[in-house]
Amino acid sequence: MKYVLIGGSIACYGAIIGIKSLDKNADITVFGDENSPLYSRPLISYFLEGKTSKENLAFRGADFYCKNGVNNLSYKITAINPELKTVKAENGKNYPYDKLFFGTGSRPFVPPIQGLEKVKNKTCFYTADDAFRLKKTLNADSRLLIVGAGLIGLKCAEGCYHITKNITVIDLQTRVLPTATTPKVARILENVLTEKGITQRLGVSVNSFEENSAVLSTGEKIPFDVVVLAMGVRPVTEPLASAGALTSRGIIVDEYMRTSVPDVFSAGDCAESYDAVSGEKRLLQLFPSAYNGGLIAGKNMAGANESFLTDVALNSTSFFGLRFTSCGSYDGELIETENGTDYKALYIKNGLLNGYILVGNTDCAGIYTNIISHRIPLKDTDNKLLFGSPSLAVYDVATRNKLLSEKV
Repeated sequence: MKYVLIGGSIACYGAIIGIKSLDKNADITVFGDENSPLYSRPLISYFLEGKTSKENLAFRGADFYCKNGVNNLSYKITAINPELKTVKAENGKNYPYDKLFFGTGSRPFVPPIQGLEKVKNKTCFYTADDAFRLKKTLNADSRLLIVGAGLIGLKCAEGCYHITKNITVIDLQTRVLPTATTPKVARILENVLTEKGITQRLGVSVNSFEENSAVLSTGEKIPFDVVVLAMGVRPVTEPLASAGALTSRGIIVDEYMRTSVPDVFSAGDCAESYDAVSGEKRLLQLFPSAYNGGLIAGKNMAGANESFLTDVALNSTSFFGLRFTSCGSYDGELIETENGTDYKALYIKNGLLNGYILVGNTDCAGIYTNIISHRIPLKDTDNKLLFGSPSLAVYDVATRNKLLSEKV
């Protein structure tokens, strides 16, 4: 069986693991845009911070492809021919496949802003090359302006803080991490940034750029030496969309990670997968979603028939040592507890845990995530779930035995 994987992403890594679990001698070729070993994007902020090395960005080792017999070609795929079952690379060659995985991920969204072309030192914060560029450009005296206070922008601020303390974060939204927090939780994180001396200008936008300053919607000018554009990402759906795949915001896949094109599977930032909480297809552009979706896709490419119906929106990170994890939807009755710097919010609806936010102590995150993703009724747990520190003991015997018997 000849497998071709497009993207070189964490979803592709999951697909390789899935394929190899069932087809030890699989013929796998990966096409990726970046001329680098498979690496973990979340690690690039830790590279800037000095907590990991350039070599260790390749979280499974620079020789992962070689050790697993994977042929890695750094060519962009320009076309897919489903009838001939070939992909065409930018080198002009056509490569055949029996099963194709589309894991192109996403690309940074940069809206047209007047004067942006005049800015010399600008970058996004998405790839290892972006981190290398910042490492080379920044120094202790640099004034860094980050446009975007989402997860990417805040992790960039944390990483760059090791180099320069002069950092300003701007966002049109009125709080940091607007899609993953509530106003109360955002204030906790904003206070951490303020304590570090990081300036936050929220509820404003950049109207235009001059060579070394940004003109805000308020008319204020913010001087800078380096600009990071962190205004979100958009799924990369070409060339699969041109090959006839059904798309919405991303590539549409079924519960087995199959696209509408025969023998073509997809997962990760470029695909719309099933959200266990809402019961709808949506973009879940997150590291665990990409890996788990790719893993299921790889297994099914190799002959399995596994569904992926447990995906949920999950964010897990830290900001200057403060842990933060959120999951699911904030729709439902709120039960919250606070203990010093620790904060917990649980959202319950129709006897189910729909979502949670943990700040500080996140030890119980895995238990809560499992309950949400598997839609386990709260009647099958006990009150330790809500008011204590849960473990597997919160489940009834039947549920606990089922979970412990599942493959990990």
